Amino acid sequence: MDFANFDHEIACLENQTVSLSDGEWVGANGGSEASISSVTVEYMELTGDGRDDAIVYIVCEYGVSSATSQVLVYSIEQEKVLKIGMIFGFEPEPGPDAGMITVWNPQYADSDPRCCASEYRGTAYHYDGRIFITDGSVSVTAEEFFARHPRE
Repeated sequence: MDFANFDHEIACLENQTVSLSDGEWVGANGGSEASISSVTVEYMELTGDGRDDAIVYIVCEYGVSSATSQVLVYSIEQEKVLKIGMIFGFEPEPGPDAGMITVWNPQYADSDPRCCASEYRGTAYHYDGRIFITDGSVSVTAEEFFARHPRE
């Protein structure tokens, strides 16, 4: 299954279903309201069935300095694609334990400019057979976060 050429319901675009072509889509106003800046697909086992699930990481940008992202999780059973969940956050990664996924979100101090959070919180989730459940979190400085997740 090629999730970069797929129809996804994108919460950061007001729950629109958007068709991606090579991971690209631009909003109706030529990108003035929102655009998808990247789509990444990875596979890891999250549902406990012993098969890898598709982790589709989509980043939406608004204007020049604002972005949100979401992680869509799909299971593939008997050639059918099932969306099993959505988690808001950046830079999904496996763990900390098997069957878990961690996503990161900026944590702004009162004095932080909108561009630059001083901390990031990684929240771990596990799938309970119906939904993703929070299973702990850790906060790191922006420097630690960007050392772990370098920008291109």
